[in-house]
Parts: sequence; structure tokens; C-alpha cells
Amino acid sequence: MHTLQYIAVEAEDKDEATSRVKYELESSLELGGTWFDWFVIGGGRFTTEAGEDTYVDTSSHTLSYTSDTARFHDVLKERKKVRKDSFIEDLNKVDKTILDKAIEGYLKKDELVFEYRMTAHRFKKLLETVLGYWSADSYYYDLQTFDHEFEGIEDRIKTNPTMQFLVPVDFHF
Repeated sequence: MHTLQYIAVEAEDKDEATSRVKYELESSLELGGTWFDWFVIGGGRFTTEAGEDTYVDTSSHTLSYTSDTARFHDVLKERKKVRKDSFIEDLNKVDKTILDKAIEGYLKKDELVFEYRMTAHRFKKLLETVLGYWSADSYYYDLQTFDHEFEGIEDRIKTNPTMQFLVPVDFHF
């Protein structure tokens, strides 16, 4: 599966922003334990235009706050909405009364009863979002604060707007 996420980063220009994101993501892969197994800087299948290779890293879709302030704010707003909509969708799919049954079934059988696994998975996704874990369902990550919250970029826009960039990344997981 694929997901588009925008990575916030401070840099002097688009190329440095793209390079920093690529370096950090490659380092994460080398260390292991990431939620993704490969990625394309520049947004890959989500942002390519006619004639562009979807599997080639590029800085052409990196957004600079000072170069396109309106688009920058639109992307942040859209990322917040996508995350919230996804959260609500998962929340609506969860029968909250099943959690007790799932725990009871697990304790009785020493395993998670199959019929409750999807519910448990959805609870896990919801809790990861609430607890601030970066995952496929975050839709945004701030490389400066190492979290998926938006306050860091919003504060930096006020104090150092010329160095704020959003780098689109197509993650495979």
C-alpha cells in the first residue's frame, strides 16, 4: 500500500530540504523498525505530472513557505483534514462494546480471538494517532520536532518563515 505524507523541514532551499528528508528517511530504514519499507521523495505516484518517472526522487514538488504561502497553508489544512477524516472513519467502524469481549476472549484462550482482531487493529490505529505515533495514518511528519503534530511548523512559520519547507513523500508500507 502507499500513502502520501508531507514532511516539514527547515532548510536554506528546496534541494537542501529534499536532501535532508531523504537522508533522515534512509537512516531510519537502515536502523529498522519503521512502518514503511521504501519511499519516493517528491510524492511519487501522487504528484507526478505527464512525463515524470514516479520512482525518481525530485525536489520539484517541494513547497517553500515564502514561495507559495497559500499552497503551503492549503497543504497543512488538507493534511489535518485527511488525518481527522481517517480517524473518524476508523472510529465509526469500531464497535466499542467489543473491546471488553476481545480482552476477555484473549485472557481465556491465551490468544486474540480471530473475530476481534480487526477491532483490535482499529483500536491500535486510533490509539497510535492519539498518542502521537508517526504511522501510515499520520499524513504529515515534522522532521524538526520528530512528531506528527502541526504546532511546530506553525510556530516556525512565525519566527523563521524563509526556511520552512514541505516535502511530499510517497511511502510504501
